[in-house]
Amino acid sequence: MSGSTWMRKWGVLGFCAALSAALNGQAFAEGLVIGGYVQGSYQVNLGKPKDGSGNPTGNQLRSFDASQDDDFSVNQVQLNALKAVGDDRYGYGVKLLFGRDAAGLGQGVFDVAVEEAYAMYSPEKLRKLTFTGGKFVTMEGVEIIESPLNLNITEGLLFGLAEAYTHVGAKAAYAISDKATVMAGVVNGWDVDDDNNRGKTLMGNVNLIPVDKVTANLHVMYGPEAADQTHQKRTSVDLVLGYSGIDKLSLNLQGNWGQDKQDTVTASTWKGVGLWAGYSASDYLNPGVRFEVFDDSNGGSRTGIVNSGGVGPTVKDITFTNKFKLTEKMFIRAEYRHDFSNAPAFQNKDGNTVRVQNTLGADWVVLF
Repeated sequence: MSGSTWMRKWGVLGFCAALSAALNGQAFAEGLVIGGYVQGSYQVNLGKPKDGSGNPTGNQLRSFDASQDDDFSVNQVQLNALKAVGDDRYGYGVKLLFGRDAAGLGQGVFDVAVEEAYAMYSPEKLRKLTFTGGKFVTMEGVEIIESPLNLNITEGLLFGLAEAYTHVGAKAAYAISDKATVMAGVVNGWDVDDDNNRGKTLMGNVNLIPVDKVTANLHVMYGPEAADQTHQKRTSVDLVLGYSGIDKLSLNLQGNWGQDKQDTVTASTWKGVGLWAGYSASDYLNPGVRFEVFDDSNGGSRTGIVNSGGVGPTVKDITFTNKFKLTEKMFIRAEYRHDFSNAPAFQNKDGNTVRVQNTLGADWVVLF
């Protein structure tokens, strides 16, 4: 990268950080709130993975941190402007993401991406109904794009392999009560701004509080996702359960089933399950544990790994993270992650494929 490009890149990041610090989450006209955060990190792969030619390969089966090994990084700088729907019946949201992770969204130019940009409207006589149009993040899963708001630093297997990141389209949500909301929408597809085929993807969501301290979120998607192909349909069913009935303890359980159907006979399917547990003991003791299993054995379409018999791997990860709260607006986290598979899915320092992968990492987050 040229020196001038580096200067532009770091100049933009510095400007965004300074602007967010100056605004400091202030509320503006009609409920508009502007804020953001900066996240930097260091990560190392203990296996020192290389390809057959001796070149470093980074982390396998990862999302935004796939290339981060023995490397300091500005992962995320976010600026956001958000306005909820109020008495004026409209709202909107814009999130700009800078840094290494912006390129991971698939639309990064100089590591800059529009994470969300949408408008909302609620009719005068149907205040419980809200229409949203534009670009918005998926409603699937426990983890979200904003790493500082997740339990762990690195995003898990389900986040990267079983779910979309963002959608462009329209949706309508209706609040049946304060404990039940339903949603239906139509979008271009998974992680595409412009549709890559002539079909659309349908989605539906039910969000419930069935009993006190328990939440349930069921999300279903169906539509063509292959480039220039409308007959190849993808289905994704995602269920998230949350429990907060024990003081200082948070529990989340996710299950996902998906299928890419090539024709009336041929299809590849995947399924996964994950458990997150976090405990807020004190400012310096906030442990979090994630355990996931992702089964891609039927076709290997999501991992891209398949043996001669057409069978893909079943991959697992267990991740331990602790958060150290330094101030109300600043914290650091330390993390150890162990990925393991029933078939060779990772690489070692000799360029051979192996069944395990271990990484260590730490990050530093400032919220505005």
